[in-house]
Amino acid sequence: MLKPVTPFAESVSSAMVAHRAGDLTVSDRDDAQGDTPPDAWMRANYKRYPRLPSVDISKLDAPVARAARVSVRDFDERPVRIEDLSKILHAAAAIYSITPPLHRPLPSAGARWPIEVYLFAWCVEGIPRGLYHYGAADDRLVILLDEANLPNPVELVGESCTNPPCLAILTGVMHRSTVKYGGRGYRYVLMEAGAFAGRIDDVAVDCGLGTLWIGGFDDGQVASMIDASWNLEEEAPLLLLALGYAVE
Repeated sequence: MLKPVTPFAESVSSAMVAHRAGDLTVSDRDDAQGDTPPDAWMRANYKRYPRLPSVDISKLDAPVARAARVSVRDFDERPVRIEDLSKILHAAAAIYSITPPLHRPLPSAGARWPIEVYLFAWCVEGIPRGLYHYGAADDRLVILLDEANLPNPVELVGESCTNPPCLAILTGVMHRSTVKYGGRGYRYVLMEAGAFAGRIDDVAVDCGLGTLWIGGFDDGQVASMIDASWNLEEEAPLLLLALGYAVE
């Protein structure tokens, strides 16, 4: 049986401190980037073992085609169809059965399901402009903010991309995982956010949409907008995904 190296309560508090230490504000983001990126930011890195034996698989036919997904930074003005968003959200986050343990399309450590999905719909065909929470149990979008109380998406994405018609906001409710796994549960939350984002990517590409993962955003601004409570549930925004049609 595996035994924690750090006591349970201490591991939880350490993980949460580490998470909050990485928070950004708009000014932090701008100062960190500067005008000229250092060479180390641009250099590609990958691992190789040139002195060890290897097997060349580059010429083998694979049953799965190469992924067509690329990061899109310029979106056009075409609205995203609500039917496509429904397909994306259902494939990534729906609850297929509410009888414990929950049956959902992606894995979760201990079936704790710490990831929540919000939708910032700026230009979506079929629903009013607003901020929504995806209700996984009944496959519904619950409106949290209407257009009158919605910031411009440029305020959220900065210079990451232009004209994003829609943003999926992934949050982690840390307590759901750490209550069972201590500080290691924090790792699981991040893993699961990546799994959610990857599924969203796959289905979006299948729908003809482009995507962009945005990790550099103002944590406080996004948390305030979706009313994510760190003190109550330790819920924090982890990733924004811009969705839309790429400029041709």
